[in-house]
Amino acid sequence: METKSLKKVVSNFTINDRIAKVYTTIVDLANIQPYFNEFMTGMEFQKGTDTFELDNEFTMMWLYSTKIKFECINVIDMEFFKKITWRITSSDYNLTFENSFSFYDNTIGGSTLFVWELICSNEVFLSNQKVLDLFECIKKNALKKWKEALEKSSKDKIQYESIMISCPMKSIWKILTNWKILHKIVPFFADEIEYTGDPLQIGTVMKMSSQSKNAEIIMEVNKVTTTNPSEWEYEMQLKESQPKMPKYNIKFTVIEVNSEYTFVIFQHIYKEYIKNETLESLGKDKQKILNELKRQIKKLK
Repeated sequence: METKSLKKVVSNFTINDRIAKVYTTIVDLANIQPYFNEFMTGMEFQKGTDTFELDNEFTMMWLYSTKIKFECINVIDMEFFKKITWRITSSDYNLTFENSFSFYDNTIGGSTLFVWELICSNEVFLSNQKVLDLFECIKKNALKKWKEALEKSSKDKIQYESIMISCPMKSIWKILTNWKILHKIVPFFADEIEYTGDPLQIGTVMKMSSQSKNAEIIMEVNKVTTTNPSEWEYEMQLKESQPKMPKYNIKFTVIEVNSEYTFVIFQHIYKEYIKNETLESLGKDKQKILNELKRQIKKLK
């Protein structure tokens, strides 16, 4: 959504990632230079070494030897709201204006509202259609590249939940490394679970299917580590899924606290882009599984 006045142009965008990552990606203007080779020819720092620290100054060189100077004049860095403003001057055009980026954390949905403001005291400047068209072109290119950068950095994203369970480590290990047993104790996604071999053997394939959801997941055991007597790891990787899902690994880590207590970590490690709202939903499901596992083990004692 975009609003315009004679002194201000404001554009709002929703970006499907958390505020901290969106902020650090966007405010580093040094990273945008490769996106605008058709407009920009270079960047020089007069004060500081980055574009996002308060009072830092730098110059962007554009075509036709045009130089535009940036001065970082305001930075607000809160957990749920962030804002940065640069004063921008061009001696070539005798022009001064402000460029502000504001970021609002939308915790429900795992997204960030990004507000881009261009403010200028020269009413003629912002009422010039050529200027507005150039801003629109830069904005579209920048947003496209920023989103690509965010998606690329979202690979290998890890979501985990953990819990302390009153049970010996070896007993928990037997349950978590054989999902036929786990499913009897904590019913979850699948109606049926099948293995092609020993669940503790690397290369063994596990198939989970659900007729009610018309879904199937095929995992392969790719890591079993028991060399450390007090910390064992078990990992499976996604081979196939119907409907298609982003590639991920599932990893269990069990840590012996003492002879009676075990600390359990349940991780999803995504190898492809995954939305934050999906990770949040996944976290809630894992919490239910781990809490139910703890409750059922307590009943079995």
